[in-house]
Amino acid sequence: MAAQKDRKTNIDNGAKEGSEPGVVTPPKSKSPSVGRPRKSTKGKSPALSVETKAKKSARQNLKEKRDNVAKTRNRFESAKKSYTGAKENITKFDNSESNIVTPDDISRLPPSVQEYVKDQDVIFVPNDGPQTDFLAAGEREVFYGGARGGGKSYAMLVDPLRYCHKPMHRALLIRRTMPELRDMINHSLKLYSKAFPGAKWREQEKEWRFPSGARVEFGYAESLGDALRY
Repeated sequence: MAAQKDRKTNIDNGAKEGSEPGVVTPPKSKSPSVGRPRKSTKGKSPALSVETKAKKSARQNLKEKRDNVAKTRNRFESAKKSYTGAKENITKFDNSESNIVTPDDISRLPPSVQEYVKDQDVIFVPNDGPQTDFLAAGEREVFYGGARGGGKSYAMLVDPLRYCHKPMHRALLIRRTMPELRDMINHSLKLYSKAFPGAKWREQEKEWRFPSGARVEFGYAESLGDALRY
């Protein structure tokens, strides 16, 4: 009876049969769940990881600033070129010796200045077609024909003006008869002094003299003898 009582006491104390009295055997641990293994942090310092992140962030920040500087430099160079071109064209407009500009000159101006120029009193704009082609021709000799009223005489009046800012420029405009020549001279009196403030007409010599020193002479050649005078 005593042996059975001791055995019961051991069982009541939580001991399994075959184990030491009063000792509880812990349950077996469950097998780990199947999945991605955990990364080992053995040997790594938290401080080093923070330092690496800081360096990476600093490099990224430096790269962004470098890119911003490059973009700003490109915008500056573009604005500088635009300013230089606009300044040259505005200076040309302000030049007291000439009021002649080309469509290319106007196209290089800022939009606001282009609108201003369009609103100004323009004394001459070539007609579309042969007159524009004649004035835009780069050849040394150009033949321009057509019926009366096609703009030939006015084109001849305007063409020499593009070079009248040059001191050594000389031009000669010839008509067949003196009445025809007088008509062209009258047109030049309305045009030349506006295109070149300070230009003077000399009736005796039948010649325009410009502030630069350039000259445009008018003459007629009704016969071969007249032509030989030039």
